[in-house]
Amino acid sequence: MGEVAGDTSRSAAQAVGASYTGGPLLLAGTYTKKETATGFDNKAYVVGGGYKFGELQFKAGYSNEEQATAAAGDFENNVAWAGASYQLSPALELTAAYYRSKFESRTTTGTRNLAIVGAAYALSKRTNLYAEVDLNRYKGALIPASTQTRQTGFSAGVMHLF
Repeated sequence: MGEVAGDTSRSAAQAVGASYTGGPLLLAGTYTKKETATGFDNKAYVVGGGYKFGELQFKAGYSNEEQATAAAGDFENNVAWAGASYQLSPALELTAAYYRSKFESRTTTGTRNLAIVGAAYALSKRTNLYAEVDLNRYKGALIPASTQTRQTGFSAGVMHLF
C-alpha cells in the first residue's frame, strides 16, 4: 500500500522475482511496477545469469527502467553488464567487468561506460585485502555535475565480514 494519504496506489509498488541455481548455472530476474507519489508510472525489470567453468565464472545482465514525468515526458534508462572472475589460488581472486548505461528522454540522451579490474586476497574466511581500478566515460545527459567526461578511480582496503 502507498504512503500518500487518501490514495493507496500512490507510492505503492508491486514486484515479482525468480531465480534458478543448478550446478554451474545461475539465472535470475525481477519485475517491478510502482506509482510515484505524484501519480506517475515507473516500470523496471532486471535479468541476469552466470555460469561457472571450474575456477572461471562469467556473469551478465540487463536492466531497463521506464519512468513517466510531467516536465520531461517519459525517460528510459538501460544498463547492460558482463564480467568474469577467476580464482587464481585459494586465497587470490581476479575480477574484470564492463557496464554500459544508456539514458533517453524526449529532450536528451546520454551514455556511461565503466570498466573495472580488481583483485581480492583472502587473509582468512572473513577478512580480505582488495584493490581495484576503474575507468568511466560519460557522454550527453550522463556527464556529471563536475563536467568531466572521463574519470579514473582506484580503491584498496581491508574488508572484514561480521
